[in-house]
Amino acid sequence: MLFVGLMLLAFSGCNTGAIESAPAVQSTHGVSISLIPNAATYDLMEVPQGVVAFSARIKNERLETITIAHPSTCSPPAIEAGDARHFADNHGKSELLLEITKPNGSKVALRDGWMYGFDPNNVYMLTIPPDGTESFSLGWFFHNARGRWENDREAATVFLEKGTYKVRIIFRNACPKASVYNADTNALESVNVWMGEMHSEEVVIEIR
Repeated sequence: MLFVGLMLLAFSGCNTGAIESAPAVQSTHGVSISLIPNAATYDLMEVPQGVVAFSARIKNERLETITIAHPSTCSPPAIEAGDARHFADNHGKSELLLEITKPNGSKVALRDGWMYGFDPNNVYMLTIPPDGTESFSLGWFFHNARGRWENDREAATVFLEKGTYKVRIIFRNACPKASVYNADTNALESVNVWMGEMHSEEVVIEIR
């Protein structure tokens, strides 16, 4: 049985209008992603309680099964399983970003952190059959959400302003391998994973 093993070491509402369906997605080589907010509007007083949340849905339009690995497990071919390296080495290569345009027009890019995998259940790989989909959640935009995003402070304050926000998700991976733990052999092993880049259309939420 294979379990994902972390080989990378870091140094360093109100639910008044739930979104029923995903917006149109942009596809790269037969794999596409969409971003779905869990509500269209939120009460500013409830934002610090963690009410703002999104889910992402990946669709496999290829004829073969694909494996999507969380960026924290991906590595270039020159890195051996079990090697330690700076997590920032993955920036621009393997990363999950939430791009946010705030009401004042300023832009913020939140990068998923290295301590966790895909929620729920904190899994590090998504196996998607042909014409299949897999979803994961994105949340933790409040003060006590430690380690979920690479920049905790930025994530905790990004939605603390009234107005309209535009948000999209970007997922990219230029690393061909990911590290998994094989319970049968008690060792880390490398597996082939999907490489490419995909991003959703922007979705709109309002903080009142």
